[in-house]
Amino acid sequence: MKNPLYTEIICKGYCRYYRPGKEEFMCGSYEVLRLNITPQELRSLVKIRFKVLEAESLSDYLRDLFCNKCKFRKNDCDFYAGLSDTPCGGYMILEETLSKE
Repeated sequence: MKNPLYTEIICKGYCRYYRPGKEEFMCGSYEVLRLNITPQELRSLVKIRFKVLEAESLSDYLRDLFCNKCKFRKNDCDFYAGLSDTPCGGYMILEETLSKE
């Protein structure tokens, strides 16, 4: 049986194959998401994705999300200062996750 929270987010929100009353059927992606991500984390990812789509670029969005709040930005961040092409780990994870490529 599907969890109603996941069904609302995944199936009703995104799946064109979803049919009410078929809650006993779960696809592989539903299972992976249910086993690895909480409903709150899933909602947060969806919100972030929409914000990225509204932003002019992914890098602008990520700099606003991470860099503007980072205590290393002013004095210790070579990436923010333009001295390095390599950002921090959290930035890289979200960039790879949200990248359109």
